[in-house]
Amino acid sequence: MKNILLLTDFSENAKAAAETALTLSQKLHTNLLLLNTFVFYPVAENYVGGQWFPELYKEQEEENQERLYQLKLELEELSLTTLEPGDRRPVIATQVEDIGPHFGLADVLEKNRIELVVMGTHEEEAFGKNHVSNVIRSARLPVLVVPPGADLNKTTRAIYATDYDLQDIDAISWLAKIAKGLHEEINVVHVAGPE
Repeated sequence: MKNILLLTDFSENAKAAAETALTLSQKLHTNLLLLNTFVFYPVAENYVGGQWFPELYKEQEEENQERLYQLKLELEELSLTTLEPGDRRPVIATQVEDIGPHFGLADVLEKNRIELVVMGTHEEEAFGKNHVSNVIRSARLPVLVVPPGADLNKTTRAIYATDYDLQDIDAISWLAKIAKGLHEEINVVHVAGPE
């Protein structure tokens, strides 16, 4: 069984991405993996080279595991109320990694047979100021970026902008799969420059 990967930082902005990932899992009959990544650099200032504190690392990991578990419970409960005929209730798993959101992502994607990555973004941050662009560059599969407040269940149309690259065929195929599950239409657009 293939999986959808949800990258979450537990922020309020990640909530729309979590609900979107759940809906897609139900419609596309996949399972859902909730992943939280963190980079841990606690140092003592009075040491020249710094010092690593394993107990703080363990606390951070346990806190993130608990928050992922709570998110899993919320999504499982939501799944019970949102299932429609033809949907499948996904199996939801959790994983915490002490890596950045793009370092080591290829290993996670391969080991877990990920088909699609879903993640949120922040309204106040431009593409380059957060991890979205890094994830897109490091993942060799579709990445769906969900803005805060988005509701996938209210969409009726998907728009795909293309430069007629060959790799667009794979992306449009994936978009067609999503659109079919959500009963959406797809508009493919190309904006030509003045030349």
